[in-house]
Amino acid sequence: MNKKLIALVLAAVLVAALFCGCEFHSSNTSTTTTTNADGTTTTVTTSTTNDNGKVTSTTTTTTGDDTTTTETDDPYYEGISVAIVNDTTFDFTGLKISNSNDEVWGDNFLENLEGGILPAGNTLTGLTMSYYASTPCFDIKILDQNGEECIFEGVDFTGWETACQLHFVSNADGTVNVTIEAAE
Repeated sequence: MNKKLIALVLAAVLVAALFCGCEFHSSNTSTTTTTNADGTTTTVTTSTTNDNGKVTSTTTTTTGDDTTTTETDDPYYEGISVAIVNDTTFDFTGLKISNSNDEVWGDNFLENLEGGILPAGNTLTGLTMSYYASTPCFDIKILDQNGEECIFEGVDFTGWETACQLHFVSNADGTVNVTIEAAE
């Protein structure tokens, strides 16, 4: 199942829960235990809960008789305006963006453009994205007119909470770089 469909279904469930007076709760817990050089063990338990959209992570670390607990909120940045700037020497025929934690590529953002192409030297606006502060990295795949693909892994959106542009530039050696910049 593609990422966009999953996101749409989850959004619909959350909206339905909010408007029907229902509540949305989920949690996930993981525990890791290691043996230290001195023979003691360290156990780290991380729990993440989603309570009607408020995500909280709690980490408890225990070594011997010492226990430390930290709790942090995980802000959600929603509706970030993203422009795609194609300053390469080739036309884009495909553009897919997915969270780096996801295993499946989402939809092609260019499929609704005339001819499904973002020509070299042009900019695409009107895209939006959302992410949790704990998972700010995304993978980006672009395709050219020859069917060749270029994948950028772990593009970090930390600090971009309202608007930005992904600026793709061709290098002299034929490779492509992408940078995140302030939206113009």
